[in-house]
Amino acid sequence: MSSALLPVFQPAPMVFEQGEGAWLTTANGERYLNLSAGNVVNALGHSHPHIMSAPERKERKLWHLSDVYRIPEGERLTAASFAVFLSFAKSGAEEA
Repeated sequence: MSSALLPVFQPAPMVFEQGEGAWLTTANGERYLNLSAGNVVNALGHSHPHIMSAPERKERKLWHLSDVYRIPEGERLTAASFAVFLSFAKSGAEEA
């Protein structure tokens, strides 16, 4: 199988189809403990029902607003964390 990914790393031979918690499953049913959660993904596990339902709840209300407008979720995030300000972006590169 060829890969469309930039050939920076030699890809592992397995192809994952599903994830649940800390476990990944291949198309033929092999299970692997995901120990690479820091590799460009979050460490919250895979397919947690609460995390999976949050975007759907948000999308049913409003998909996107620019930072030009007040965003109540942003105010909740700053109140619940160390942050004083935040900016919604796809990565960190937009803010550089």
